[in-house]
Amino acid sequence: MKVKSVDILKNKQKDYDINDDVFSIEPRSDVISRVVRWQLSKKRTGNHKIKSRSEVKSTTAKIYRQKGTGKARHGPPSVVQFRGGGVVHGPLVRDHSHNLPKKIRILGLKSALSIKARNGKLNILENENFDKK
Repeated sequence: MKVKSVDILKNKQKDYDINDDVFSIEPRSDVISRVVRWQLSKKRTGNHKIKSRSEVKSTTAKIYRQKGTGKARHGPPSVVQFRGGGVVHGPLVRDHSHNLPKKIRILGLKSALSIKARNGKLNILENENFDKK
């Protein structure tokens, strides 16, 4: 398959012969979906965190005595039903990434490049105009 290269000013330069093993395969949308999901989950930071009941800074004493007040029985103020208490099943710091086999990653890249080549949106950029420092 032939692809024309362009320079910075979008002038046509020359033709390149690209490999049909990479750019002419039958694209698999399921593999592309898996690779995109893998990349996005790797990017997630997962640093959201709340304080549980044991991490809330409060006294461990009972709020008031058990009997004789006419109010309900209560323990420490760090329990979840009080304002300022801990959260029961809140978010914790975790790693959202998962493993993806290298062959699936390569197949996803080949599929994406094949779709680009098929639609004529594959560009090769010539960089001979840049200064090498």
